[in-house]
Amino acid sequence: IELRAQALSASVGDLLVLAKGRAELSTSELEKVNLCTLIGENVEFYQSMAREKEVSLELQCPANLNAAVVYGRREGLQSIISNLLSNAVKYTPRGGTVRMQVSPTEDKVIFEVSDTGIGIPQSEQHKLFSEFFRAENAKKLSETGTGLGLAIVKSTVEQHGGRIDVDSREGVGSTFRVILNRVGN
Repeated sequence: IELRAQALSASVGDLLVLAKGRAELSTSELEKVNLCTLIGENVEFYQSMAREKEVSLELQCPANLNAAVVYGRREGLQSIISNLLSNAVKYTPRGGTVRMQVSPTEDKVIFEVSDTGIGIPQSEQHKLFSEFFRAENAKKLSETGTGLGLAIVKSTVEQHGGRIDVDSREGVGSTFRVILNRVGN
């Protein structure tokens, strides 16, 4: 009963985040957020989880950190990074690697999270950002998960005027690519 209650609580929490995010962006003020700084904070947070699994976390940011500044809600951008990073660590087997890379262009900031994890079956990738969807191989690996994390990520990315895509091969790993508008100099 306790396990089911915890799972239900996690689902309700994720649904509230999804609904709150959909309602808030239009009414909240956007601020300048340095993506590399925010990602670095998340890497520190997930470092113990990664160390426990012997997963290496690597972060590559541009030499000029000002090139990685975007407009957004810090809380929303935090949610994107946290969901992608926690999934990468969760689904990467012992001894694997999770790489995060921030690459600015003239008007965009591209944030990639790549892992050497279980990957996503090709036949299921079209459902990946749907609410409550979890790939079959993810369900076999872990019973926990609401299937809302990537739906939240996609919704939040789109609210920030960006887009997200994924390249994945089952048994090889995945790369999630988030493209956001860069703050001009």
